[in-house]
Amino acid sequence: MLTKELTGVAAQGQYVFLGTYARLAWTIAALAAAVYLWIAHKEIRWKLLFPLLLIMAALCTPPAYKYCFGRYFRLFWILPRGVLTAMAVIDLIRRFKNQWIRLAALVLAGAIIFLTGTSWFNDESVTPAYNAYKIHDELPEICSRMLKENAHPRAVCTGDWAPLMVRQYSADIELLWGRNAYGFTMPIEPEAAAVFQAWNQEPHDWDTLLAYMAENGYDYLCTTNKTNRLKRAAKRNGFKRIITGEQYWLYAKKDRVRNDK
Repeated sequence: MLTKELTGVAAQGQYVFLGTYARLAWTIAALAAAVYLWIAHKEIRWKLLFPLLLIMAALCTPPAYKYCFGRYFRLFWILPRGVLTAMAVIDLIRRFKNQWIRLAALVLAGAIIFLTGTSWFNDESVTPAYNAYKIHDELPEICSRMLKENAHPRAVCTGDWAPLMVRQYSADIELLWGRNAYGFTMPIEPEAAAVFQAWNQEPHDWDTLLAYMAENGYDYLCTTNKTNRLKRAAKRNGFKRIITGEQYWLYAKKDRVRNDK
């Protein structure tokens, strides 16, 4: 049962990285290519294959993936799957003595790549440059306002995508939490995690969050929440709404706002 569970975990990580289970065939092909090159070319074992096989074992072994690498799927990028497969295919084609068989094998390999690959020349990858980071139209104004009041503002952004977009706009804005609050990559500090857990419930505990922000120098709250519960909590804890957008509102600590116009 444990082996089945861990294998499923590793397969899920590959799915997140590749986007579909069908592309697992390329990982399997790369593993087969590595084995073939290990047997056929002793001279490159220690220079190329042995380090790569160690990396593959570390990333693809289910226990290692679950307990070490499972929180950051982009580590799979360091696997040279295409390079290994190409090296093995080219070496196999070179072993054919007949020129026409070589040509047919090359055409077949090219057809497989063409039919199973994804063209970069499409509407998704080749488009006019416009808001490349997909930042919401209201967030540049909100970020600029925080940076205008403080060169290195400390803030809390609630919502699934607001923390990501704020960080993309400027790394000078220090956020109390981001995706790490949900267990992605690295965990947040225990005290901040406790505040997040208190807030992340229905209804939201705005008083606990705003009180923590006031005591620890987090002067701004960017949120899509527009409830009266938040408005009352903001007033009790000394926060004032300074930007009212259609989707995002920005609250600031009253005694830290130098220009409220």
